[in-house]
Amino acid sequence: MQRTVLITGASRGLGRAAAVVFLERGWRVGINYVNSHSAARELLSYPGSELFPGDISSREAVNEIFRNLKNKFGCLDAVINSAGISKDRLLVNTTPEEWNRVISVNLTGVFNICRQALRIMRPAGGHIINISSLAAVTGRRGQCAYTASKAGVIGFSRSLAREAAGVNIRVNVVLPGYMDTAMVNKVILARARRENILGRINEPGEIARFIYQLVSASSISGQVFNLDSRIT
Repeated sequence: MQRTVLITGASRGLGRAAAVVFLERGWRVGINYVNSHSAARELLSYPGSELFPGDISSREAVNEIFRNLKNKFGCLDAVINSAGISKDRLLVNTTPEEWNRVISVNLTGVFNICRQALRIMRPAGGHIINISSLAAVTGRRGQCAYTASKAGVIGFSRSLAREAAGVNIRVNVVLPGYMDTAMVNKVILARARRENILGRINEPGEIARFIYQLVSASSISGQVFNLDSRIT
């Protein structure tokens, strides 16, 4: 039976790399995105891909995503919550609107997606992988909102892993480390490379392949996998 995964933020960066990895291995992939329509449409060249646009911070939009997904695919085996934003600035300069936006996408969005996913995953179980950040563990100057949201993802995921274990739904967290994506500016990228004990940064495809292997694991849940080679 062909398996199905929903990937949020799948039009770019890690989400896109994950979509390609799963599609190349014969999965049906639900591609969620907000604004990057042309980039998302490029993935339709792969058999099994389907677009499910919508802002995951909106409960109504997520409900629509899952109505369409259920009509198209019928069921769900895995979810990768890769969508995320960052509005870096010192806390004293952060507006309430900026704070709320980061929390609503990075944390409330994960809640919205997971809540609906639990309702349509196969009776045999499934796997949810939430993307967090090393910043959630270490903190970073100018990233109070982002750090809070990503730390929340870790705590949320550990609690959900306990709740979902009885129906064989695994929940894990991946800290992918800095990657050369549109979300990271070049100055920060250079600093991350210097801080990395191997002197390099991760490639989205490498992290995507790890995620694919983790989804295939049947006995791992409630864990946080740090793929960042910075030692703090």
